[in-house]
Amino acid sequence: MKNNKGQFVKGSTPHNKGKKQVEYISPDKIENIKATQFKVDGLLAENHPSWKGGIQQPKGDCNYIYKDKNTRLRKPRVMKKTLVQFLKDMLYGTKTEIKRMTIQII
Repeated sequence: MKNNKGQFVKGSTPHNKGKKQVEYISPDKIENIKATQFKVDGLLAENHPSWKGGIQQPKGDCNYIYKDKNTRLRKPRVMKKTLVQFLKDMLYGTKTEIKRMTIQII
């Protein structure tokens, strides 16, 4: 039984409870299902269509590298400079270099 939102009501019993599969599915459908019914590890790791080389880059402070099934290595993220930061450092120097220059001038 479902409510007006299409969700099952708590405590309702499913239509196939206590029945065998042949009682509510036709034999033709059962033959079609058998090929994939209990398939294990079909789309893991490299076989998955959205596989990205085994590296997960969440927004946090580290990267996760895929090692084996259900195993990831945690590597700290190395900060990369953007091109703008690199050019500013080349033109104006870093803050520590500017401080050293002002100390030497005085």
